[in-house]
Amino acid sequence: MSPTPETPPAQSHQALPLDVETMQRTVRVALQYGRTLPPHQEVEALTSALRGHLEEVLATMAPMLARGDRATREWSQARTLHDHARHQIAADPGPGLQSAAAHMKALALTLHNLTAMF
Repeated sequence: MSPTPETPPAQSHQALPLDVETMQRTVRVALQYGRTLPPHQEVEALTSALRGHLEEVLATMAPMLARGDRATREWSQARTLHDHARHQIAADPGPGLQSAAAHMKALALTLHNLTAMF
């Protein structure tokens, strides 16, 4: 079956089909807040969604990193983003709304950078 505008072609390096559009939408929602803080429940929900998206992307990247050419710049960048994402997922959001919102934004930016690879 040939790809249509609704069905993009599969990318050969993906181990799992990623819904990059949904991930990017979550990123946009998380980053829409400027100086205003979102409600705490929204921060928690978005943080949970972002962590889930990041775990999905990292699972997709694992085979690519395992078989990739470690001497290339692309592999090095992918590995750095992978490790940074792992660090962000494990990080504590802190005790208050401001630190939780900052953590949410950090997760969103990390996911944005990772989805740019796909």
